[in-house]
Amino acid sequence: MDNQENQKQEQKPAQNAGLTGISEVNSKFYRKRKDNFFLKGLLVIGLILAMLIPTPFIISLINERQERQQEVVSEVGSKYGENQTLYGPFVKLPYQITESAKKTVTKILYISPNMLNISGDLNPFEKKRTLYKVLLYQANLHINVDFDENTFSKLDARYNYLWDKAELVFSIDDINGLEDNVIAKINGVSFPFEAKNTIDVGETQPDYDYSSSYRRMKLADRGRVEEFSIPLNLNTNKKLSVSFPLSIKGANTLNFLPISKKTQIKLNSNIEDLKFDGSNLPISSDSTDLPSSNRQIVWKIPSKNSSQIWDSTLLFGKNKFGVELIQPNDEYGKTNRVAKYSILFIGLTFLMFFFVEIINKLRIHPIQYVLVGLALSVFYLLLLSISEYVGFNVAYMISASATVLLITWFVRSIVKKSKIISLIFVVLICLYAYIFVIIQLDELALLAGSVGLFIILGLLMYFSRKIEWETE
Repeated sequence: MDNQENQKQEQKPAQNAGLTGISEVNSKFYRKRKDNFFLKGLLVIGLILAMLIPTPFIISLINERQERQQEVVSEVGSKYGENQTLYGPFVKLPYQITESAKKTVTKILYISPNMLNISGDLNPFEKKRTLYKVLLYQANLHINVDFDENTFSKLDARYNYLWDKAELVFSIDDINGLEDNVIAKINGVSFPFEAKNTIDVGETQPDYDYSSSYRRMKLADRGRVEEFSIPLNLNTNKKLSVSFPLSIKGANTLNFLPISKKTQIKLNSNIEDLKFDGSNLPISSDSTDLPSSNRQIVWKIPSKNSSQIWDSTLLFGKNKFGVELIQPNDEYGKTNRVAKYSILFIGLTFLMFFFVEIINKLRIHPIQYVLVGLALSVFYLLLLSISEYVGFNVAYMISASATVLLITWFVRSIVKKSKIISLIFVVLICLYAYIFVIIQLDELALLAGSVGLFIILGLLMYFSRKIEWETE
């Protein structure tokens, strides 16, 4: 009995020593596994940051293509009419000032009417140049103004006014957009406008800054505009009732000036994408009562210049207002916005691969991560190039489908489990669909993006619970 008890006691230290050895091996294994998780996580983060390097170059390429589009728009606009502003009509009245006994100087006043009434249609049309479609417009306007004795009652009596050399004048920014000779009826008698002089309206700064020297120079030249005039003799009659049609073509904007005591403008337009600019907004922009999605835009503006006398043409553009045509389907703007979500595309895709690798005890080589990242980067190039031909929405569907199928096919060669392949496919589809929805929302994009990211973060936290990050 004593011998048996001694043998059992001798066996226990040996068994304890064996258990201790196994525990040490397991501890080393778990420490090594923990270290592998940590190092692989750092590597994935580094790869995410490295794959963001192409993003600035992609955005630069998008901007370059957009600048090329704007150059084409400017080139087409230079032939058909660019941004248009209607200056006037005014009465241009010269007067003389005696500065000294031997020197008399002739100066000019521009006198605005008591009432300005403009009505007409604003219709769009497209011109195609190479890959690009340029949205232009044609404005068919009818203009009515009235002048009377009271219009000239506030003139300074000290000066010598040359009533027999007065003129009725108006101007527009770009005469290339003028479709026909303009003939006015003054007190029922027809007179043609003739282009005789140019005036400086002070707009030497470009409306848009596109880093294109052609665009900047073109807009800078428009500081001076053509002046169309009809001679008047106001010695005999200062009461004028003037009406004339004006048909002009242009691009981007159509502006007016609130020059009279009462300015009223009514435009009928079937252009859906309009933006209202300037110092005055319309009192009505209603399309519900008009057929074929037409809308009637109405401005009613009281005078901002009570004297109705302008001694400088540089003030003409100060209070201008009007409409701006918004180019629909702005492929470059949307592609640029998608490119700014590159960290979301790459980060979520790599994190998904990392979780799949850890949870399913797989081994995905860093080079394979890089190849997936390159596929995600090529998606933007596909989107940019295809959208120039078929538009953003179709291009996004084609590019996203191609990218998802390519990555899924690549993963199939790494992972043999159909469930994992299906999961990756579904997650990628949801990610691209989510970004597409955000791009379409415009004003709600920030809200949808914030809520979506919160949900994604919650899902990542949920699935990370299944990973044994530390083992005692």
